[in-house]
Amino acid sequence: MVARSMIRGRADAPRPQTGLALPGRVLELRRWPVKSLAGERIAASRLDGRGFAGDRTDALFELRPDGTTLRRLTARQAPRMLLWSAAYASLPDDGVRVEAPPSSTLTAPDGRTFSSDDPEIAVALSDDLGRRVEIRRDVGGQQDLPRSLLITTEASRLALEGLLGRGIDVRRFRPNVHVELAGVEPFAEERLTGARARIGEVELELLHPCQRCVIPTRHPDSTEKWPELLRFLARERALLFGLNVPGRSARAAWPRETGSSFSPERGRGLTSAPGAGAPAPRAPCRAPPPSPPRRRGGDRRDR
Repeated sequence: MVARSMIRGRADAPRPQTGLALPGRVLELRRWPVKSLAGERIAASRLDGRGFAGDRTDALFELRPDGTTLRRLTARQAPRMLLWSAAYASLPDDGVRVEAPPSSTLTAPDGRTFSSDDPEIAVALSDDLGRRVEIRRDVGGQQDLPRSLLITTEASRLALEGLLGRGIDVRRFRPNVHVELAGVEPFAEERLTGARARIGEVELELLHPCQRCVIPTRHPDSTEKWPELLRFLARERALLFGLNVPGRSARAAWPRETGSSFSPERGRGLTSAPGAGAPAPRAPCRAPPPSPPRRRGGDRRDR
């Protein structure tokens, strides 16, 4: 079972968490084949400098009436995107190759299914979303912070639930890895910049906290809006929730093969290819809230 897998972290940088061992376990792995659509919970994945294999490989782009590109579309502009889902249904979880992800299967809110390379999918999406769109592919991934993963912690999720008085589905934050760290207080991840975490036999660099956009205010199953979640994060946490991790930082402690499989169940590493990926550029930060407390940088992401 994935939930029994172990993660160990250590903070090597000179900050309050320096030298602290952080035993814990991986609770969930998630992949999002199409940016801002619902994704899939997985038990294993391949990894290289781009991040999880097949993560955000495809994205929707909105077109003007003349067919030129208006913008890359996310659930921030079109919340109904969350009611569509995408998965690599034809392969086992770790069968998706980082260098050549297959077409994904998209499921519409009414249950109809389409391949991501089906000529009819653009029509179906456009009709449902009420705007002209098309799917575009980039095997390098289309995360807002390029070539990266997102890690969230259970302590912080539970703390938000307690402080706001209602359940919070971690899918609101669209992480790739959701972990439980033993004996660590909520929001400790805000002080782990520069730490290295070990999952199975792989090490990952914890780059910096993730600054959130409005997408987490939408319920992943109904799109119901909950503005207080973002107001609270702005007021109390400088909009920070989760940790960005550059895919290039992955280092395995056992012989590596390009895109080797990671399964927390087996304790194997999120294995990176040697020399896979140049340093990830930082995505531009949007304007922070006025006089934010404890702001530590990060990237405000449309997921």
